[in-house]
Amino acid sequence: MIKIAFYDAKEYDKQSFMAANADNEFDIRYLETRLTKDTYKLAEGCDVVCVFVNDDIDRFVIDRLCGKGSSSSR
Repeated sequence: MIKIAFYDAKEYDKQSFMAANADNEFDIRYLETRLTKDTYKLAEGCDVVCVFVNDDIDRFVIDRLCGKGSSSSR
């Protein structure tokens, strides 16, 4: 099963994603915080990370999410 981390998803976002996942094809983890250099580790164990416009997606965060950083997580 594909595991997806959603950072800073609002309630209306969650409703849409839950409806799209009605067959429970995905294991979805809703995180209350924005994606930042301090929160990227919350996606550990997830195959996919869904980000929104207010997330901080810089080189540091991308490298760690892709497993390229020294303290990488996937």
